Amino acid sequence: MKKSFTYIIILSMICFTISAQQRDTNTKQWSSGMLSWEDFQDTTNIKGVSSILKTNLGIDIEKTKEGNTKTIRPRAYAYIDRPQSRIVPSEKSDTLLRYYQATFDLLELYRRKLQNELNKGLTGIDAENEHRHYMQLYNEQCEKMAIETAKGKNQNKMREWELYIIQELRATPLSSTPLIQPRGFGYGIHIGFGAIFPIGDDLSNYFSPAWQFHLGLDFAYKRAHLLLDMAAGSTKMKQDLSITYDKGTQETTWIKGQHPSYSQFSVALGYEMIDNKHFSMMPFIGGTQTEYSRVLDRQGQDKVNIYKNDFNITAGINFDYRFSTIVSLVPSFWFGHHEMFTSSIRTRIYINYGKYDFMLKGVQLGFSVSYRGFGRLLKISQN
Repeated sequence: MKKSFTYIIILSMICFTISAQQRDTNTKQWSSGMLSWEDFQDTTNIKGVSSILKTNLGIDIEKTKEGNTKTIRPRAYAYIDRPQSRIVPSEKSDTLLRYYQATFDLLELYRRKLQNELNKGLTGIDAENEHRHYMQLYNEQCEKMAIETAKGKNQNKMREWELYIIQELRATPLSSTPLIQPRGFGYGIHIGFGAIFPIGDDLSNYFSPAWQFHLGLDFAYKRAHLLLDMAAGSTKMKQDLSITYDKGTQETTWIKGQHPSYSQFSVALGYEMIDNKHFSMMPFIGGTQTEYSRVLDRQGQDKVNIYKNDFNITAGINFDYRFSTIVSLVPSFWFGHHEMFTSSIRTRIYINYGKYDFMLKGVQLGFSVSYRGFGRLLKISQN
């Protein structure tokens, strides 16, 4: 089964490579250089069939990387379909090739116009409409040029069209990446592991450090962040501890060596004091619900959850090392917006205060290391 699956993957990769090579062979982009008769792969001597240059505008996804930032944007390109570009050998002439080159140059003009529209962050349907619009204008201009120049035979008109196209290309320079500005709203999630250490005579006398699984959500407006975090793990009793439950009417003992659960849920406000391409630092303060608990199995009776909990203050600092940022100018499939997504390694150091009863209180020093993914909506404008 594994061999068959491996063969399928290898075969798929070979097919993809062959398909990509064929696509490169079958098309020629305007940026690849001047036309030649070798670009016309369909040759015929059938009477009544004339030569034709098959041109089109395409849109693909361009990915560029600078440092730790990858930019993804739609890219328009002008190309000819070589297998569908036909030449009748008896019609070959420098005049006709010059005419076809002018039509190809005209297509590049409309490619640049289309690219400028794509740089505004069009959605899929709007991009298709603009593509259709510019192809219609191009075809109308080609038809007009064919009539006025008699497909290049009228030299004076041909020079006029060439001059017009050159002037328009100069007035419509090659498009650059648009200006990208993060909007105020952002959202993220982080997931990882950490530990919390009881400090002080009370808590540290009874509980060992608790190793935890961490999960958190992050909602931001500019540099202000609302942080929702939860963690769950297990600790170990360092000595016996008497616990009352059922409104103080019952009593049990957590015995040395047993493993109660430890959990916490916090809501905090943070502010990014440092925020750059590679690093951020965010102090935060808020409230946290912490709980030690253990399920008591009472013989012949229902199990009961015995716990000690408290809601109190938490404070700390998040340090984020940003190792990857993806700027997507391709509209979101679901909502049609554009966003910047940053991947980070988050190190968190924090402290909780806990007061479970008069004899069991103190502070807990915690840390965690997590993967953090954070998205921020983008505003796109032209340079």
